[in-house]
Amino acid sequence: MDQSEERLAERRELGAFPNTPQDVAVRARMVLVRRHGLARGEVAAQCGVSLQTVDRWVARFAEHGAAGLASRPRARTQVCEHARAHALKLAAAPPPLSTGLTAWTPGRLPTTYGSVP
Repeated sequence: MDQSEERLAERRELGAFPNTPQDVAVRARMVLVRRHGLARGEVAAQCGVSLQTVDRWVARFAEHGAAGLASRPRARTQVCEHARAHALKLAAAPPPLSTGLTAWTPGRLPTTYGSVP
């Protein structure tokens, strides 16, 4: 395999094509340039990330391949039923006159009342 075929194979493996999500493309770029000998600090500076971030993605790629570059699902915050019911009750009522609002807008309920118990 010549050098251009090898680079194309690397790009395919890493998903470095136009329809690749931006975060995955940046991670793939970190891995590629590290594989080609660029120093950690230079990679971090070019990609606008920390040295630890470069190390994390290179290690995840080494362990899991291209699949390791995908974002992992994040844990969702669980809201108890009491808090959910309380928030819905507040949202169903008109905003206090002191807010100057005629209806609730996204983000204004917690700004007005703070966190729901």
